[in-house]
Amino acid sequence: MKRITLAALLLCAVLQPPIFAAETVLISYSSRTYAFLPAEVAAVKGFFRDEGMEPVLVQMRSQISVPAMMNGDIQYTLTFGNIMTAALQGMPFKQLAVLTEKPLHHIVARPEIKTIADLKGKRLGTQRIGGSDYLAAEAILHAKGLDMKDVRMVTLGADEPVRVEMLKKGLVDAVCVSPPGPIRLQREAYNIVGGPKDLKVGSPISAISITDQRLKEHRD
Repeated sequence: MKRITLAALLLCAVLQPPIFAAETVLISYSSRTYAFLPAEVAAVKGFFRDEGMEPVLVQMRSQISVPAMMNGDIQYTLTFGNIMTAALQGMPFKQLAVLTEKPLHHIVARPEIKTIADLKGKRLGTQRIGGSDYLAAEAILHAKGLDMKDVRMVTLGADEPVRVEMLKKGLVDAVCVSPPGPIRLQREAYNIVGGPKDLKVGSPISAISITDQRLKEHRD
């Protein structure tokens, strides 16, 4: 909990506007997972108000956050993968700070799949290529000695609850989900075959991002 509170304080420090220039800021996040909990803590604890801001946390698909930032519909986003990809492609974004150093996701598989090695040739469902669950799955597979080509990545284009249902219906053999999803599935006899404890290096999934223009205008 101390780490979450520190992350929440960092979030507000990075987003601090010029003194006395209170404003309503729209901050997007992609899903209701623990990865974005620091922002919720910061809002509830009043950290934003202490810095002269009134936050509005908006859930939106991570791929929508790119045009939303460019159009000024939101001022900040906590999504990571899409913004990083867009920035690498030359779009005017800056990632100011990382909130979660390692993904919270776990790879959860059908009952007959006991280990990560059993995933070879199996279908691993993901929301989209480059999404947070995809990046987490990639990091976990690499840490456990597998490559992405060793599994059949299936792009489902669905949020986490829908991906879980697809796993239960047998449409995929495994999914990469964040808490409390892994524990709930484990209680239903599904197997957790990999997770954050397997990662030796950081693999961020959430960060504070802003456009170059807004950063220039709100550098203080």
